Amino acid sequence: MKSMKVFVGLDPGVSGAISLIDTSCDKTKAASHALKNMTEHDILELLEDLQRGSTVAYIEKVASMPRDGSRAAFTFGMSYGGLRMALIAARIPSEAISPIVWQREFSLTFPKKLNLTKTQKKNRHKAKAQELFPGLKITHANADSLLIAECCRRKWK
Repeated sequence: MKSMKVFVGLDPGVSGAISLIDTSCDKTKAASHALKNMTEHDILELLEDLQRGSTVAYIEKVASMPRDGSRAAFTFGMSYGGLRMALIAARIPSEAISPIVWQREFSLTFPKKLNLTKTQKKNRHKAKAQELFPGLKITHANADSLLIAECCRRKWK
């Protein structure tokens, strides 16, 4: 099998992001792109520009939540489906990864008894991403996609 050099992490949703870890040169480079700032065309163009045959992606496996309204669930589904189709169109092999799997890789799963709020969980994800990518501006929007990309890199390196 050809050695993978570019690892992509996709966190679907309006506040999600696409992150890339490029190991093809002497120094590993990482970058993130907020989905809210990108059109569907931008996303496809970004993915098509990656090195064919040496790129692999993880996309977070998602589902609608019972508390989501129908509009939110539809928008979320559109984002997930659009990202999947962009990966297919760009001919990038991808795999859906559940949140529990990639979070476990970074010891980010916590017992329910801790009763952490969504913001507390996001802050822990952000702190871990800052630890792994000190040269990048880490936000709540890009932390998960960076961690997903790093999980992908660790599996395929």
